[in-house]
Amino acid sequence: MYDDLKEMLAQGLYQDALKEIEQYDISEYTEELLIIAASALIAVEEYGTARRYLQIGLQRNPENAEF
Repeated sequence: MYDDLKEMLAQGLYQDALKEIEQYDISEYTEELLIIAASALIAVEEYGTARRYLQIGLQRNPENAEF
C-alpha cells in the first residue's frame, strides 16, 4: 500500500517521504504508515516526533514488535 514511500526511504529521500506523509491526517495513520513515518523522522533526526508516532503505534497495538 505504501510502496512509493518505502522506495523513497530506500533511496534516502526522507524529506520527500515526509512531505507525502503529511497529506494524511494522523488519526488515519495505519500501523505501517506510523512505522514508515517514524523511520523517516529518525533519519532526519526528528527524534521527538518519531517517538510520538511510535508511542501512538504502541497504544494501538502493543504486540507489534516494529514499534
